[in-house]
Amino acid sequence: MKDSESGNRLGSYLRARRELVSPAQAGIPARFQSGRASSALDQIRRTYGWMDSHDPGITHWEGTGPDGSLYEGAYTSMAHGWSTGVLPALTHQLLGARPTAPGYTGWEVRPHPGDVTWAHGQLPTPAGPLTVDWTHTTTTFTLTVEAPGGTRGAVSLPVDAARSVVRQEGHVVRDGRRARVVLRTAITTGQYRPGDHLGEVEIAERLSVSRGTVREALRHLQQEGLVTPGARGMLRVSQLTPTEVRELFQVREVLEGLAVAHLIASPKRKQSAKALREALDQLQYAFDKEADLTAKVEADLGFHLLLCELAGNSMLLRTWKQLEGPMRVAIMSAGDEHRDDAMSPATHAPIADAIERGDAAAAQEILHDHMAAAIRRLGIENERIESGGHESA
Repeated sequence: MKDSESGNRLGSYLRARRELVSPAQAGIPARFQSGRASSALDQIRRTYGWMDSHDPGITHWEGTGPDGSLYEGAYTSMAHGWSTGVLPALTHQLLGARPTAPGYTGWEVRPHPGDVTWAHGQLPTPAGPLTVDWTHTTTTFTLTVEAPGGTRGAVSLPVDAARSVVRQEGHVVRDGRRARVVLRTAITTGQYRPGDHLGEVEIAERLSVSRGTVREALRHLQQEGLVTPGARGMLRVSQLTPTEVRELFQVREVLEGLAVAHLIASPKRKQSAKALREALDQLQYAFDKEADLTAKVEADLGFHLLLCELAGNSMLLRTWKQLEGPMRVAIMSAGDEHRDDAMSPATHAPIADAIERGDAAAAQEILHDHMAAAIRRLGIENERIESGGHESA
């Protein structure tokens, strides 16, 4: 009987331990370190927020059961050392300051802000205090670090390196956007041709930036469809086959055909047609002034982008934008004559005319002819490049 009672008590104890919500959770730092700061903060708020709002409200407990009760009833400590387990996570992960060498002779500041908008902390070290202060908005992350003399440290910012400008005391020390802009321009203006290898080391040396910054820039360009991985993972400027060019413009026809249908059915059809004519004027200006290829491509794609924007369908617009990189590659792969024919204002004006008249059938037919002509002009030239032949359209 005694053994049975002991077994029952042991079973109850183990069940209680299994259902324990402990403040000393190792999972909180792991969530911060794996990029899940918001999840870590949510756990902290729910666990400690519950204890703060219940009796006694001035100390933190040994643990709670799944319903928020004391997991061992009256035997549960309500002022327990385990509840300090969150402090290292708040210091080393949220604030982001931690030692990397004995006695804080080396240190690192790497904040994980999540949805927290500010943090301030000071860590005592043998050489003096290490003070960290940061604020976080939707557009700016400001970090101030005051370190004692005789120590060395590294600072990491929780920002996208390829999209951010880093300033130190007001002076720009790194512009991650510059590498992406320079590389995109080099690709879309033909400095890098389709199929060219993009070496991180060579680009980093030429732009005087780190390889990490170049890697981030190339990752974004890969998402845009301008860069693709080649043999052994080496990145190259994207190169489209004739089949891919045809498929690209077929998908564009469907998307832009839907946009045209929306515009013609809209009560704002006349205003939309006027806006499209203004975009046509910009395209005409680029041709009249014999602008460079970049200006012509921007004006050409600007007309089609506006067509999708005016439709007011967010998913349509998002899908169209995902094709923009491959569109630029297709245009860059063609010869000058084929490019100008495909982008000429004369091939775009009938689309705006049909929308203004409200002629849905004519608009769809004109759009189909426009895309079919682009396939012939750009696709045939791509085929010539790909096969190494000499035929022309």
